[in-house]
Amino acid sequence: MYILSQISVGVGMIIDLVGKVMKYKNLLLTFMAISSAFYSLSYFFLGSYLPAIMQILLLIRAVWYMFLDERKAKLTHYFLPFCLINVIFAVSVIFFWEDATTILLVVAMFILTFCLIFKNMVFIRISLIANSLLWCAYNFTIQGYVNMACDLCSIVLYLIALFAYNIQPGTRKKRYIENNYDIKRELRICKSN
Repeated sequence: MYILSQISVGVGMIIDLVGKVMKYKNLLLTFMAISSAFYSLSYFFLGSYLPAIMQILLLIRAVWYMFLDERKAKLTHYFLPFCLINVIFAVSVIFFWEDATTILLVVAMFILTFCLIFKNMVFIRISLIANSLLWCAYNFTIQGYVNMACDLCSIVLYLIALFAYNIQPGTRKKRYIENNYDIKRELRICKSN
């Protein structure tokens, strides 16, 4: 079963890691949904049923949020799936409580379900980094080392995407504006002389 777990997480990891560098939320959610299916199998094979249930709920959440995004739904429409998924997970925690590390999953579930309500990709990526740190700690405790490696890779890819899509374009725009201002100022000085 351990080998099947590692194969499942390997396939899920490849899909998930490709999704991490997607520029738009709908592509990010699509890859998250597909990878969640493989991750749920991986945790099932590891005998860790709570994370398996969580991954199934994350798959449902991703599909539901994609549907709402496609319909350009208001923010208030996201609260039903947010509440429903977190309540179902809370009930699952009661039945499948393992130890204190289960708290990591509860916080990770809340962060992940909450951050994807919004459209701001900077906020989403920063929240996903926090989520990956929690999963990394959890996977270390259950000896899911391939899963943990995936979480570490995810953090690196989120940071790269944050820099490439959000920080670097802002820096370029600022430099462009500053250069334009300097050119206009030089032209004004030349005209006045």
